[in-house]
Amino acid sequence: MLLDRFNLEGKTVLVTGSAAGFGQGVAVGFAGAGADIEGVYNRRPPDGTMTAVEKPGRRFLPIQAELMKETRDIAYM
Repeated sequence: MLLDRFNLEGKTVLVTGSAAGFGQGVAVGFAGAGADIEGVYNRRPPDGTMTAVEKPGRRFLPIQAELMKETRDIAYM
């Protein structure tokens, strides 16, 4: 199977826009391949993504950041 070759066990992936949509899908997909996730979000907390990532035993670190501004405000939760 193709995913057997795509093993991210022991790796950490930074995913922007992880609260919903494409970013959420990417985060969950990488977690399914074995990666822990650092999920960047703006306003909407990525609670659903965190639940989906942690369900198979992966770790999820939410990072709130405004990446569209010239000065970036980042808060590690």
